[in-house]
Amino acid sequence: MYLKPCELYFGSDEMRLYFSGNNAIGFVNTEYTESSRTLFEKLGVADSVRVSRERQNGRGHVVLEDRHGCHERGLDGFDPYIDVEGLEIALASPVLETSEFIWNNIAVRHFLCIRGVVESCSRQTYEGSTKEDRISEFGHLLIEKTWLPFSDGNLKKPGELSLDDLPESFIRDEKLAQKLGMKLDLIAKLAEETGVTAEDIELLKLHPTEFQQWKEAIAAVMENPAFPERVSFDQERRRIKLAEQLEDSSTKKYEQVDRSVRTTRGAIDPTPWLRNQYTNDAGQLICQICKEEMPFRKRDGEYYFEAVEALTKDHFTRENEEQFLALCPLCSAMYKEFVKSDEEAMVELKHVIRTTDECVLPLLLGDLNTSIRFVETHFQDIRTILEEQE
Repeated sequence: MYLKPCELYFGSDEMRLYFSGNNAIGFVNTEYTESSRTLFEKLGVADSVRVSRERQNGRGHVVLEDRHGCHERGLDGFDPYIDVEGLEIALASPVLETSEFIWNNIAVRHFLCIRGVVESCSRQTYEGSTKEDRISEFGHLLIEKTWLPFSDGNLKKPGELSLDDLPESFIRDEKLAQKLGMKLDLIAKLAEETGVTAEDIELLKLHPTEFQQWKEAIAAVMENPAFPERVSFDQERRRIKLAEQLEDSSTKKYEQVDRSVRTTRGAIDPTPWLRNQYTNDAGQLICQICKEEMPFRKRDGEYYFEAVEALTKDHFTRENEEQFLALCPLCSAMYKEFVKSDEEAMVELKHVIRTTDECVLPLLLGDLNTSIRFVETHFQDIRTILEEQE
């Protein structure tokens, strides 16, 4: 029997099984030597199933019509006119090996052409176009034929199976399964509903202990402790009392030694006062800048924190515990670096304290936009001190 080269294939076992029962297809006689193969290839003999399919353009679309007043394209690589030689006959009475060959070598490679969207327009720019969902003839064959093996050995339509039902030799391709309308695996369905990848869900299943630890750590970060409240019920009386205390308070004195040493610092201890002001009802001592619980307790059970004077000696000339801040070590270091070492920043903060009625003041620490928060009693006290010094 003689056939045209374009009707012939090289006869691998898979190809012979795929084309079994197809009288229109022939194979090169095995008596030809391997040296003849190059000649046969040039004449058009193929070693894989011939597929007629238009290529995508630069935008990823397939041009179907392109003439005056009629423009049509398949979006995202969809060619509704794709033709796969011998597919219909192969799907008519498949065996397991045929099904595997079609899935791995044809369906996986050309899944974009199973179903898609065709856009039509009278204008080349596709302004005011119409879009239509279509299933190609290639797609209808794969979707409607009974050709995929189930675990019980019977063949079923794709819509009756999920990827997990297929033998391990079948490539796991979720996009192909979606195009064929296959059932979603439980994990794939969960991934689709939650927006989490199937790989991440599998990772969670494999490491439940680590995930629980991570979840607890995130919860701890997200749950900000309550900021303490100290309401000033009689501000005028508090103001007068503090003014009287200022009259009796020590004036700051400095002696010139090897360096400037503050000799009157021992006259006050702001630590107990701040601890009382910034401990909430749950017994947590809160940092005024990050508003988080102080990071650790000392051996005596008390929270470690740093009492940092809000402004320098040029702005606070007397010793008073009310002019200090309760800060965690990190916020303390940043405050000293970006505020107390910057005269312009201190002047700005002093101005805000003097002119605002809010207990939460904006604060810039380097690149960090944050704020410093006071309980009402502390804020009123520190404002009073500044006013009295003026």
